[in-house]
Amino acid sequence: MSKVVLALASTALTVLALEFVLRFAEGAKAEEWPRAIVWGGVEEPVDVMRSWNEERDGAPMRRFRLSLQDGSLLDVSRVEPDGMWSIEREAEDGIV
Repeated sequence: MSKVVLALASTALTVLALEFVLRFAEGAKAEEWPRAIVWGGVEEPVDVMRSWNEERDGAPMRRFRLSLQDGSLLDVSRVEPDGMWSIEREAEDGIV
């Protein structure tokens, strides 16, 4: 289970801290995919649309594009092997 705090700016330029947890299969290995995201105290199943590795500024990154039940898409990433997960992009219309 990975825990992350994300800062989101609202239209009034205030900052809201959003904590979320990615849940993986019980006993998951590093190459396993997330099965749910927990935020606001609610667990929501996710489908992995895409998974990839990349290097950013010399650091290896693990990335997932997740689809939520409402059709929203999230791109999440972390520095490997033990970095904190962060949300890099969110799209409510299903287009990232």
